[in-house]
Amino acid sequence: MSDIRFGNLNSMLQERLLGAGSKVASSRSEVSVGTSSAGAGAGSQDSKSFLETLKGALETTNDLQKGADKAANNFAAGKGSLHETMIAMEKADLALRTITQVRGKLIEAYQEDSRMPV
Repeated sequence: MSDIRFGNLNSMLQERLLGAGSKVASSRSEVSVGTSSAGAGAGSQDSKSFLETLKGALETTNDLQKGADKAANNFAAGKGSLHETMIAMEKADLALRTITQVRGKLIEAYQEDSRMPV
């Protein structure tokens, strides 16, 4: 993952979050990060911009963190199972580590751009 280029961050983020179970039911609606199936041609692109995808990933990460906290509280109260709690916590951990990696890559790309002569 250390060899990621800035142009590949969008697809990497979507792949990692989809692998982490990015569909999370929240109180407002179901958030999912994925590619749009809106284009029919071979050259069709995602209808989401990188910024929208990043915002969705942050919301998904936040929802996973909240779900893990709720699962942990339910387990502590004797209402949930250890298995479900650990799965929720691992999904939240993976999403947080992924978004932290993306943040690092974005900062690295910004710093590299700022060092370029004008």
